[in-house]
Amino acid sequence: MADRNYTVPDVKYILKTGNVTGSEKHKNTYRYNVHGEDLEGHPGIVVTAVVSKAKMVIVTVKGGV
Repeated sequence: MADRNYTVPDVKYILKTGNVTGSEKHKNTYRYNVHGEDLEGHPGIVVTAVVSKAKMVIVTVKGGV
């Protein structure tokens, strides 16, 4: 995240306002790509993994859409 100049508020904003554009099953979890803009309006992609009904983790954050 920090290497790509994204902050926690940026990631939260992308997750809140972005769109799921892809998903895949990886081992026993599902991964989702959420495309959106950070707080400064720059495009970004947050890759998440749902590991249980109540738990999601951030896998990575990518710049650009």
